[in-house]
Amino acid sequence: MEAEIDFRIPQPFRAFSVGWFSVLALAAVLSAIEAALHGGLAELLIAVVAAGLFTAIAWRWRRVGVRGTSDALIVRNFASSRTIPRESVASFRLGEARFKYQGRAIRVLLTDGSSVVIAATERYSGSPVHHDEQLADLRIWLAGVGVT
Repeated sequence: MEAEIDFRIPQPFRAFSVGWFSVLALAAVLSAIEAALHGGLAELLIAVVAAGLFTAIAWRWRRVGVRGTSDALIVRNFASSRTIPRESVASFRLGEARFKYQGRAIRVLLTDGSSVVIAATERYSGSPVHHDEQLADLRIWLAGVGVT
């Protein structure tokens, strides 16, 4: 059996984020209904766009994570998703995220010299001990070593 890689943002943070943006989407839908009833086309369009945007944000927060398959690492960050073949992964390291306020995150170092941040391991993901465990699991996955 291969190392199981399935890191996600911790449930409390994920539930809060999804819940908050879902409430905002619902409020925007109610605003759209009110605008439709009172004939405000501009307000209706703004409310519909806001409802769609808040729904998309909630959906993306729910999907942030990383999953390892037998031949690839699937990294789903907030703004993008990427499937990285195992042979393209050089190593992993704990380092600064793209933006300072995000804190430390695990990066996938690629054989072409670039890197990809795993957003699910950023500041909301837990203690440094948790990062050590995640790094160890990722390195086992990369080595393709079986774990029981």
